[in-house]
Amino acid sequence: MATKQGAPDALFSLPLDVLDNILSRLHIYEVVRTSALSRAWRRRWAALPSVDLARSPGISEPDVDAILLRRSAALRTFRLVARARKGTWSVDALHHWLLYLSRSGVQALDLSFPELRFRLHPCLFSCGELTSLALNSCRLPPAPSGFAGFPNLKTLRLEDVDVPRHGGKEVAALIAASPLLEDLGLLAVKLIGDGPDEEWVIRAPNLRNLTMVCETAFGGRVEDLPRLDEGRLFGPNCAKFLAGMSQVTKLDFFCNCMLGCTEGAKEFEANDKFLNAQLTDDMFVKLHVVQLKNIACVRNEMHFMEFVLSKARLLRKLYVRLSFYAICSNEEAVIDIAEYPRTSSDAEIIFMECGIDCPEFPELTAPHQPILNSSLIQLLMLKAMLRQGDITDPVSNGVGNAHVYSEEGHIVNHVANVNADSPEGHVWDREATDSHPIVHGSVSAVQIWSRPCLLVVGALAVFCDYTSIF
Repeated sequence: MATKQGAPDALFSLPLDVLDNILSRLHIYEVVRTSALSRAWRRRWAALPSVDLARSPGISEPDVDAILLRRSAALRTFRLVARARKGTWSVDALHHWLLYLSRSGVQALDLSFPELRFRLHPCLFSCGELTSLALNSCRLPPAPSGFAGFPNLKTLRLEDVDVPRHGGKEVAALIAASPLLEDLGLLAVKLIGDGPDEEWVIRAPNLRNLTMVCETAFGGRVEDLPRLDEGRLFGPNCAKFLAGMSQVTKLDFFCNCMLGCTEGAKEFEANDKFLNAQLTDDMFVKLHVVQLKNIACVRNEMHFMEFVLSKARLLRKLYVRLSFYAICSNEEAVIDIAEYPRTSSDAEIIFMECGIDCPEFPELTAPHQPILNSSLIQLLMLKAMLRQGDITDPVSNGVGNAHVYSEEGHIVNHVANVNADSPEGHVWDREATDSHPIVHGSVSAVQIWSRPCLLVVGALAVFCDYTSIF
């Protein structure tokens, strides 16, 4: 009599990488329970190459101990976010886990202790196979003598991390000891013992992405970063780091302005002669997109837009969003900017309403095409017709191929490269920085946000009453 065979295990045929992907998305408690679903899944949780405990709220110190002690394979990725109260975690346990991970050959390590701020054990520097390291809300120990570096590290992110004892030099040494580093983020890092005049240098020849967000003035500087694609800077003295970013193709820059910190000062006047003396033939040579947010249409803001339009030969789009406190209407701003000469005959000036879609900056979304009232359309059309006989040199007269939309959303005329949308935006004043003459010939996108700030692009510095670059 033939024995009755059991039903085939459909889950048994799943490829291991698919199975591991499924399990990595579950709470660790649920991952362990999957052992009952299939023979193929039995104790698979103990051999997962990655353990992501950030997806497991409520996990405790004994749980982490049990997970690590029962493993049957090397652990390549480990992520932990300790959200519990201070009394439920011990620094000794963390030290044991780091020691285990270093011996296991961990390659990606992400640790966050927002309520604990543990001081990490120096055995962290024994994780020689790391390709990615992210630390949040903790204290980084000094690197031990004889530290060989992280030869495979490609991503380093330090957020709200205390770095003791000449912190800037410690961070610079860590970066220099990571020759393959491509992505660096320093966010609210506290460089203990580091002042704005400290001498240290960031050297990263393979760096492609740099993010620096600092609440206080950093010391140090950035050496030339030949492969840098994207830079994001925020802080009171981040402008000096631009000197080493001549190859950057996308720059987001945000910096507090000194305008609100100077008693009695109401304006900063631009030194046009100095700015022009600092110009080079390759300034803005690859700049394609500029976005200005929360613009108040004061004089120096308008000068800055005129300056960019007159120097950026490959400019395609200048997005403008007016502030609620703008001193002129959207229509008046369109009329003024329509008169500005521009070097690029393809440049469009697009006035955005809050929520307008900007393809170069996809975090902005738009529900509709903006509308201009009929009187403004007639005025712009009249200006355009008056200038039609003068279309000989786009550099001098600025006439180009931008569009004005009617209330029905149809293109009604080509008017001086203005693609008119609706408003929302901010305040500027500009001043040259003779201590840091900088040229950015490769910048292809600049995005500006509202808040007090100093914008420096090339040799141009712009002080903003409420402006920032993001």
